[in-house]
Amino acid sequence: SASTYKPFVAYSMFEAVNGGEWDWEDRLVGSRTLGECFDDMIIESDNDCPERWLELVGPATVQKQMTQLGLTDTNVEWSAMRTTASDLAHFLSEVVVGDALNGNDLARLGDAMEQQEFREGIPAGVGSAVVWDKVGFLDQYLHDAAVVKSDKGEMILVILTAGGSWE
Repeated sequence: SASTYKPFVAYSMFEAVNGGEWDWEDRLVGSRTLGECFDDMIIESDNDCPERWLELVGPATVQKQMTQLGLTDTNVEWSAMRTTASDLAHFLSEVVVGDALNGNDLARLGDAMEQQEFREGIPAGVGSAVVWDKVGFLDQYLHDAAVVKSDKGEMILVILTAGGSWE
């Protein structure tokens, strides 16, 4: 999955904040708050924050949340972390296009995804459309999962490659 698992962690963070278990001002990593970590994880693809989240809440919690959303081929356990294009598309459909998040949470996630700094993938190929995406790159893997919003409507586009390039 490379870093495309980070929106799954973001969803888990929303669930914990909305459930009253966490607050955006709670410290997660060093002096960084949960809110700062959320932004760093999505915008800069920071690794410390989602890794710490999985340590604290447990991969089983995030896994259960993904299963409840209907993801059947995703695993967030470190030793077997994986996902599929189908599960990423389903996640984006439920969370970003659907109603799995409230309006404020959707705006926060969308804003971070639109600001994420690795824009050489899907955003570079769709012209002037607004793109909410999360990339993942690790070793030979290069992935991008996006919601593309244009004057013609919304489209979910997920590209997972091994040995590919942004071109």
